[in-house]
Amino acid sequence: MCIIIMGIGGKPSQLLNIPLVQKDDITTIKRFSGGGTVVVDTSSLWTTFIGRKEHFGDVVNPYPREIMQWSVDYVFGNVFERCKLDAIQRKRRLLQQENDYVLR
Repeated sequence: MCIIIMGIGGKPSQLLNIPLVQKDDITTIKRFSGGGTVVVDTSSLWTTFIGRKEHFGDVVNPYPREIMQWSVDYVFGNVFERCKLDAIQRKRRLLQQENDYVLR
């Protein structure tokens, strides 16, 4: 099972093969934020940080890349280490690369 998630500006007629999506009964949604179109499945993990600038204080500036790097350094990296995921056991690290999280 998969789901297609489109950014707020995504145009289904330009991004999707609509007859095939309908034929295969693929759920398609738009998120309120920008960004590209992604396909997710049951192994995907999604999180959202919602807050005002004052909630983060001097910890992180309210910009996407800085928030992503902060989440790698102080949130998700620790979660992966505590869970002892297979990727961590193989000496891979969670990194931010452009607008994505990657295990290397």
